[in-house]
Amino acid sequence: MKYIKKYYIYDFLCSRNKLTYTNLVNILLETSNEQSIINNATTEDLLKLNKTWMIYKWKFNLIRPIRPRETIEVETWAAGFERLNAFREFQVLDENSNIILKASAVFLVVDLKLLKPIRVPEEIINKYNIVSKRNFQKIERIKPLEINLQCNKFKIRKSDIDINGHVNNVTYIDWIEESLTEDLYSNYFISNLNLIYNREIRNCEFVEVYNDNSYNYFEIKTDEVNAKATVTFDKILE
Repeated sequence: MKYIKKYYIYDFLCSRNKLTYTNLVNILLETSNEQSIINNATTEDLLKLNKTWMIYKWKFNLIRPIRPRETIEVETWAAGFERLNAFREFQVLDENSNIILKASAVFLVVDLKLLKPIRVPEEIINKYNIVSKRNFQKIERIKPLEINLQCNKFKIRKSDIDINGHVNNVTYIDWIEESLTEDLYSNYFISNLNLIYNREIRNCEFVEVYNDNSYNYFEIKTDEVNAKATVTFDKILE
């Protein structure tokens, strides 16, 4: 079944008169986590079984920026389980019930003893009432670009580390936003974002974020490629 919650967009969640992508994703994850709390299937619940949730892929389609002091409605649901993958869907509606965001995430269950993904246990699957509706047919693979890329270096903060002891998945999106030019950050919004996590980041002090000249392709690296993303932008219409 779908879980639905309304949010008021406070000014402190915004920058340049729009909700930041980082805070948008935090709102989505907070909503899905509330459903998991109801179902007793949170990360904390899995840790008791020496397992944990990890996000493998994201795909977003944002129709327009979300503004300060808007009230939005977030819908989320478990869309199915296939092999190692758990599919979670999101929609955001405005006050007129127009869809302004569609997003999909692929979660994995990781066995902390084996240190690898496993099939989602039946005891977890049975906690969810599946809604067999997907926002996208698939989340495309991202091919590396064989060109010279620009680089920004970021220090990993204590607050970037999550309950699993590695960099929180939302922090990667924050790094992408912080790598943008002032013109892109202020006058455009990210309309489409595909993000695939390859390796977790832990026990590192710095991370390097590489992008092409058009800011449509990103690599996040430590001593290896930890994640890749593709991004498209739309002009903000006042």
